[in-house]
Amino acid sequence: MGFPLLSAKLIELRTQHNYSQQEIADFLGLTREAYSHYERSAREPSLEVLVKLSCLYQIDISELINENTILNLPLENMDNKPAFV
Repeated sequence: MGFPLLSAKLIELRTQHNYSQQEIADFLGLTREAYSHYERSAREPSLEVLVKLSCLYQIDISELINENTILNLPLENMDNKPAFV
């Protein structure tokens, strides 16, 4: 399993910007199936993919990978809290 919170963030960003998985995949130079693996947490995106996504959405890369900012959920509402909390 990959990063379930990252996959949720990718879905959230894509739907907020009204992009299809195919449009994101085309932007990244991937197949739709390859991109869907990121949203299903079946595969972890490379640093290069994360950089491209942060450019597309005009956000800092840390907003994609920082679990505290994903979906703007307070930590007490997360089922899988990080071990250090």
